[in-house]
Amino acid sequence: MKFSLGLTGGIGVGKSTVLKIFEEFQFRVINADNICRAIYEDEHSEIHLEIKEKWGNRFITGNGKVNKKKVAKRIFSDNESLEWLNSRLHPVILQRAKKLLDGYDGRSVFEVPLLFEAGWGKLFKKIIVVYTADDIRRKRLLQKGMTLEEINERINAQAPQDKKLEKADFALINNGNIISLKEQVSKLITNETIEII
Repeated sequence: MKFSLGLTGGIGVGKSTVLKIFEEFQFRVINADNICRAIYEDEHSEIHLEIKEKWGNRFITGNGKVNKKKVAKRIFSDNESLEWLNSRLHPVILQRAKKLLDGYDGRSVFEVPLLFEAGWGKLFKKIIVVYTADDIRRKRLLQKGMTLEEINERINAQAPQDKKLEKADFALINNGNIISLKEQVSKLITNETIEII
């Protein structure tokens, strides 16, 4: 099974905004972060039990959910922990994404922040990277309440933007406003030479 479009890009580039635009154009949208969140909130999930076993009860909140802040602090300061968690999460996220599209043959967009890092390039007919200048994305993330240290840790844990652009079929430049972004998406999906379903 191949997904229609893969959507990726670094932290703070506006992938979620782009995903909403695709939804407005009647695409079925899937968000890997939302799937991950659901896994973290399911105290009976295999991942939940593995995190508890590997890192201890302090990574589980009082109401039985994975403590995302503590996990983030751990994985973004320790590459080995990041690689371990990704190796456990990625197969489960992919399985659930495929289930969401089971029996659906229309146009779809699957947003995966670590698409290339996970080695999922061949799962998509076309891949789109959202690009934003580093100073703009840092400013956006600071406005969301992240510290500069947290921002730099997350940026450094992902493949550089230029490397993502090299591997992608298309790029959406998100340095301006949402009107510009919508125009770019509209042009991309109305290009009859692009097979995306």
